[in-house]
Amino acid sequence: MDFRVWKSTSSDEVREFLAGSHDLGAYALAYLNPRASTSLDINFSTRYLTQYYFASGPTGRSLIFYVNQPNSLLLTFGDKRAIEATFLVAPSLRKSYLATASPEHLESIAKSHRVSAVLTMNRMLTTESSFKPATVKLEAAFHLSRLRPEDIEEINSLYRTGLGLNQYPARVVSEGIYWGVRKSGMLAAIAGTHVISGKEKVAVVGNVYTHPKARGLGLAQVTTSAVTSSLLTIGCTEIVLTVDPENMPAVSAYKRLGFNLKSEVIEGRLSRRRFYQVRKFFRKVKRSGSDDFVVTI
Repeated sequence: MDFRVWKSTSSDEVREFLAGSHDLGAYALAYLNPRASTSLDINFSTRYLTQYYFASGPTGRSLIFYVNQPNSLLLTFGDKRAIEATFLVAPSLRKSYLATASPEHLESIAKSHRVSAVLTMNRMLTTESSFKPATVKLEAAFHLSRLRPEDIEEINSLYRTGLGLNQYPARVVSEGIYWGVRKSGMLAAIAGTHVISGKEKVAVVGNVYTHPKARGLGLAQVTTSAVTSSLLTIGCTEIVLTVDPENMPAVSAYKRLGFNLKSEVIEGRLSRRRFYQVRKFFRKVKRSGSDDFVVTI
């Protein structure tokens, strides 16, 4: 089968491809213009390097979206055979994180990358019309507040009480929207964002976490509600998060906030297979332009 594969510089081409699939496409859409409303009193000036490759052939179309800095992310959309053809000519990051892929893409991705720590997740989405603010009543010892970059040491201390060992720089908070609940002055729960785009009017909520000793009190629902409310206030019309479908308390909490279950996705860590692209010499890869190829698979 022959596929046309091309590198695009057109944001409109990405928007057209992802029309109607904004739950799957939230990361890609947001990284087209990762800045928020200038009405916020925080700095969203970080620039991300992105690349996008399209393919079209007898079995369908595909889009592979790279975010090269400051995080290396790979996002795949569309037909799995077209994705396979694209990896024969598209750049292969030495290490990256697969942030969005449909389950049927895994076989195609595994031909060019080693995939580890695979998670099967669900995307959930809410809008201004479906969002329902949290109604949880906090006890007197608990206080909800917006978190700032100067809180980063306290934020990282909270995350260290869990299984994850990620340590975040202060810019993550300055570029995003984070809310926390403190109990007697100590941070007990947090929710934030992975990426926001005021221009695309889309955001991805994430990094939701509650201290083990403060669980069961609805604090994750309270912090996620506060983040979502802030995003709607700055003009985001579609807000997405990713949840483990087996974490029923979290799924139920998000549903109470008006988030609706959408697509199943897989996530995982990627490392490229050495010499994979040498295979293009054994298959028919013809260059029909500077960034345009015909690939036979």
